[in-house]
Formats: sequence, C-alpha cells, structure tokens
Amino acid sequence: MKYTHLASYILFMVTSITMLVLFIVGFLLPPIGVIDSSVIQAGAELMTLAFIAQLPHIIRIIGDRAIKIKKGDFSVEAAEKDKDKGEQQ
Repeated sequence: MKYTHLASYILFMVTSITMLVLFIVGFLLPPIGVIDSSVIQAGAELMTLAFIAQLPHIIRIIGDRAIKIKKGDFSVEAAEKDKDKGEQQ
C-alpha cells in the first residue's frame, strides 16, 4: 500500500467509526430511542469526507474502464477500454 492510499484508508476508517459512535451515543442519550437531526447531519458529513478521501483510489481503479450512467430508468454500463485505440471493446 502506498502512503497516500494508506492515509486515505485510515481517514475513511476513522470517519466511519466516528459516525457509528455518534449514532449509537445519539440513540442512547435522552430522549432514548430518538436520534436528533444534527447527529444524522454530522454522520452524513463524515461519510462525505470519507468518500472524498477514497476518491483518488476509486478514480485510479476506474481509469481503464469506460463508464456510462443514465438517470431515467437507471442504467449503468462499464466496459474495458482497448489499450491500443482507447476505445471500448
């Protein structure tokens, strides 16, 4: 593992664990069984930060693939690029 990938992985794990702790503590503190919206918002922000930390690694993995995403009736297509021509196979 390269240092940058290791650092992003550690950041991902720390933010994920922090989010889970926030949710558990928010659930156990009075009023019991109710998670405040600020705790949910903080969890969403932590997961966004964790995703951003993993983004360079994700882009590196996707680098050799052509990906198409459609929104209406959701559709995702992924294909290997031809390394000689840069086109899809």
